[in-house]
Amino acid sequence: MKKHYSLFLSCLLFGLSIPFLAKAQDQPKPFKVAFNSSGSVSTGNVNRLLIDNRLTMSYTDSKWIDVGLSPYYRYGEIDSLLLENELGADLAFSTPANSRVYALGFGSAETSNLRKIDYRVLGGLGAGWRIIRNDVASVSITNAFIYEETNFYELADIYTFRNSTRLKGKYNIIKDKIIFSHLFFYQPSIQDNNNYRWEISAGLEIFITKRISLLLQYRDTYESIVAEGTKNRDVAFTYGLSIANF
Repeated sequence: MKKHYSLFLSCLLFGLSIPFLAKAQDQPKPFKVAFNSSGSVSTGNVNRLLIDNRLTMSYTDSKWIDVGLSPYYRYGEIDSLLLENELGADLAFSTPANSRVYALGFGSAETSNLRKIDYRVLGGLGAGWRIIRNDVASVSITNAFIYEETNFYELADIYTFRNSTRLKGKYNIIKDKIIFSHLFFYQPSIQDNNNYRWEISAGLEIFITKRISLLLQYRDTYESIVAEGTKNRDVAFTYGLSIANF
């Protein structure tokens, strides 16, 4: 049943992207959509399965606003023991769209079997600076104040304000052939010095055709407050494919 559920959610995300991907050439340039599916499988002494699906949609007005919505689903098990069953979505916007200094807002919602979280929601406002922006590289740094509510299965719930600093970069190593990207964020609680989390992720995208690419991804996350029996740090390396309309 769990595998059927994971397959259904994976197919649902891909199905939502089909209307846009099928009409790729007819889409206006400001609107972009991509479906990424990555994972890893191993058998032998340990049977491991990890699947990570993400649907990324964005709209950019050349002058006023840049909006992005990204629902995702992760599923993982070891020797038929369910470890990851995570469903969530990220929403972000910034304005002016192409200014070096800009205002931003974002929110997210998720549920996580891995960290024994019934639900987590957060949202906030801040500002960003596009340090580099050209055809070869784009690098930006943002700082925002956010409010978070996390409801654990057993641990006491968290209601806190955080400061969030993010460094994001994307580099066209070989134009339209190989792209390297990275993201780092640090989110300490303003009310509790012992409550913080961070994430480091990096990805290499190698284009097979104009719209289909091979993905190699690394993700390292840490949370200082976790449920009993749960580790603070998680590291995952996955590989897969991306299909986009641009």
